[in-house]
Amino acid sequence: MANTQRTVIVKSAPNGLALAGLIFSVLGWFTCGLLCIPGAFFSLLGLFSKGPKGTAVAGLIVGFPGVAFFMIFGLGIIGALLGTGSANQQANLEAVKQRPSTSDLTQNEPLRTPDVLPDSTEELSVAIDSEMRRLTEKYKRELAEYEVLQKERSNALELIEQTNALIDKHQLDRPRLVDYYPRNWKAAAGDYTTKAEFVSTDGISVSLRKTDLQIVTVPIAKLSKDDQDYIAKSKSDREAFEVDETSWQTENNRLKKLLADSMLIVESATSMPPNMPDLDEITRKIKSAKDAAATENERIVKLEQQALDNAKKEAAEREANRVRLTKVTWANVREGMTYNEVIAIIGPPSEELSSSEIGGIRTVMYKWDGVFLANANAMFQNGKLITKAQYGL
Repeated sequence: MANTQRTVIVKSAPNGLALAGLIFSVLGWFTCGLLCIPGAFFSLLGLFSKGPKGTAVAGLIVGFPGVAFFMIFGLGIIGALLGTGSANQQANLEAVKQRPSTSDLTQNEPLRTPDVLPDSTEELSVAIDSEMRRLTEKYKRELAEYEVLQKERSNALELIEQTNALIDKHQLDRPRLVDYYPRNWKAAAGDYTTKAEFVSTDGISVSLRKTDLQIVTVPIAKLSKDDQDYIAKSKSDREAFEVDETSWQTENNRLKKLLADSMLIVESATSMPPNMPDLDEITRKIKSAKDAAATENERIVKLEQQALDNAKKEAAEREANRVRLTKVTWANVREGMTYNEVIAIIGPPSEELSSSEIGGIRTVMYKWDGVFLANANAMFQNGKLITKAQYGL
């Protein structure tokens, strides 16, 4: 009996996730690493799924470097693509449109220019009449205040004259202390006498100034009865004088303050009367403000036009640089070149993406825009190119 041998070939099912991951990883390098992210993800899933693993491993090898590239360069490129060049132009236009207020064109009061400067002769006449009425009302108020001040000043001058008369009279009424002359003082016991002048007493003893100007103190009880009566009267006269002097000083201070207050009123009320508004001056200043506003408007228009021209020039330069950035010129840019060598080949960059300085090493990344969505990035350290990347060239 013959033996029959059969060969069975078993084909394994393809690993779809691994294949998709490899395809996305390869395509990711044409999108600056963007599609490498799903490529690496699908390859990682395919590595743990049923089926051949070789495709998944290949997808991971190709995809993960692409993800790293995207994190370093791709994010900056995408952000640059989403930006619009019109933003800078708009910012320039907004800056020159900050116009000064026309109310600042004239600084001299009391004239106030109208909020809207007149364009026609009729509008100018209305503006002048309005300003004339405003200044006339202001003149009437100031004149009324001036008249009130002058009345107060007249009353104050009259009060000054009366107060001066009172002060003169008050000086004549000032109390005077009794003059004490040397007299003979006699002891109560014995015949001892001395010539001296009364100075003061405390009720127990008395101070006397002798003819040789020496001050002596003697107990009152040791003096004669006439001397004791003289001392009592002198003390009473001294106390009355002190009371009268205090009262006189109080009244004298009141009169001096009244005089000072009146003089202050006169000084504060001394001013020139207000001036009647001048129609010719108002007309001249309003016309001058109108001319100044027109000149300022012309200056603003010129600045706006200059900003537009600069924006157009910058746009033309950027467009010219777009044409210079090609696959061929980019290939001529090599690592180690200086910044000036690079821009000599592809022109100035469209913008600076980032810059930093750590440990004396300055790192700057620039972006160049090309035709359509093509663009390129280059990173410099201390002025030397260290890495570059491009998309769409």
